[in-house]
Amino acid sequence: ALGLVVNIAVTGAIGPILGQNWGAGQLDRVRQTIRTAYGFALAWGLVMCVACVLFGRGMAGFFSDSPTVIDTATLYFWVVGISFGLQGMGMVSTVTLNAFKHPLLSAGLNFVRQFLLYVPAAYLANQYWGVPGIFASLVLANLFGSSTGYLMVNRALNRLDEAALARATAPHAQPSPAE
Repeated sequence: ALGLVVNIAVTGAIGPILGQNWGAGQLDRVRQTIRTAYGFALAWGLVMCVACVLFGRGMAGFFSDSPTVIDTATLYFWVVGISFGLQGMGMVSTVTLNAFKHPLLSAGLNFVRQFLLYVPAAYLANQYWGVPGIFASLVLANLFGSSTGYLMVNRALNRLDEAALARATAPHAQPSPAE
């Protein structure tokens, strides 16, 4: 959870940047901001994954002396840790969709990821593989959220580009000869 604080800070910062540049018609800056945020989310996710693999057992030991708790937490770090960057990308996507005035798409993406994919998958995976299956379901949900969010953001960006092109090529109103 502490590793997510950095992604929360990034997503809190990019919303106003996206809105300002979109409002100013600076779509190249909008695209660059999104690329940078996605790249940072993946890089930070990699750092967190490596940290969790290297130090996860020790971190779990700070919270409990129980070998079962430590083993379960370590397994979580090892399995779910590989998707921390994907989770960050999903967060960037939802903030971007909100900035582009698509809050229902953003909320829908989160709803589908959490309640239509993760919860049922975790339930079923638990029946066959137990706790590791629950953790793997979260990885699957993060993969879905990041890839679907990425596609939704790119579609929204393409529509913004099309709208900007239409405005740029629209015939300008000509004064009537009577004026």
